[in-house]
Amino acid sequence: MTGRCTRLIVAAAVFALAVYACIALGGSAQLLSRSHDTATATEATSLSSQMAQHKLGADEVMRRYVDRADAGWPSPVRTAEAPRTSSATDPCTWDTHFIRDVDLVDSFLMGSVKVEHIARNRVLNFGDRALCPDEIEELRLVLDEFNRRVGPVLSAFRDLRTSETCALVDGGQLEEWPSTPASDEDVRRYEQLLIRGGVGSLEARRNAEASRASLGSRPAGNYMRRDGKYYSMPQAADLPLSTAYFANVRFVVLDQLQIVIAWFAQKGLVVDTNAVTRLREAIEARRTE
Repeated sequence: MTGRCTRLIVAAAVFALAVYACIALGGSAQLLSRSHDTATATEATSLSSQMAQHKLGADEVMRRYVDRADAGWPSPVRTAEAPRTSSATDPCTWDTHFIRDVDLVDSFLMGSVKVEHIARNRVLNFGDRALCPDEIEELRLVLDEFNRRVGPVLSAFRDLRTSETCALVDGGQLEEWPSTPASDEDVRRYEQLLIRGGVGSLEARRNAEASRASLGSRPAGNYMRRDGKYYSMPQAADLPLSTAYFANVRFVVLDQLQIVIAWFAQKGLVVDTNAVTRLREAIEARRTE
C-alpha cells in the first residue's frame, strides 16, 4: 500500500506543478479530471490579479464584470430587467428549497454550487427579489458551467490531500483515533431505523450488527476512516503538496466567480459592491477548503 500511495503523491505533485506552470505563464490552464479528460479554465486574465496590481475600486471591478459578460463570456446573461413583484398567481416566488443565508465562501470553494443556495443570498440578491422560472434556469446554467470548470481542479486537490494523508498513515506518522464501538442500544436504534426504511427485520439486524464499528464514536471535524480505523486529518503543515496546490483552487474559483457575479449584476440584484469585494477577499484568504 505504501508504494501505491507514493505513486499517487508523485502523480498528483506532477499534476499540481503542471497546472501551476500553465497559470503562471498564461493566466489560463488546461485542467485534468480524474479520467484525464480536459476542461479549459477561462482564458481571460484574473480580475483578482488586476485588483491587487492596479488597486481597482469595487465599482470598477463590477463594471468590468459586466463588460466581460457582454463581450461573450460563456454564460446565458441577458440585459438587466426592471424588478418584478410577486403575487398569489405570479410564478416568480420563492419555494422552501431556496435558502436566504448560506456561507458563500464555503459554497464556492467546496464545489457543486446549487442554485437554491445562491439565488437568495444577501450578497448577490440583497433585496431578495424573487426570480422567475426562466431566470432560475439561466442561473442554473451559469452555475453548471462554474461547477464544470472548478470540479476538476477541486478533485485533484482532494485526491492529493488523500494521498498525502495515506502516506502519513502508512509511515506511522498519524496516530489512530481511539474510537469505541457502538453500544447495543445504538445498534438497536439503527436496526429500527432500517426497518422503518423498508428493510426486512432479519436483514436489518445483520446490517446493524455489521455496522457496530462504524456507528461508534469518531473524531470531531475532518477525519479519515481507513481499514476500519479513524484518523483525524493532519494539519496543513503536514500536507505541503495539497496545501500549496490549494492556491490553484482559489485561482480558478475566483476567476469563474466573476461570471456568476456578472449574472446577478446585470439583473440589478447586486447593490453593495463592497460586499462582493469582501467575498473575494475572504476566498483569497482561505488556506484550505
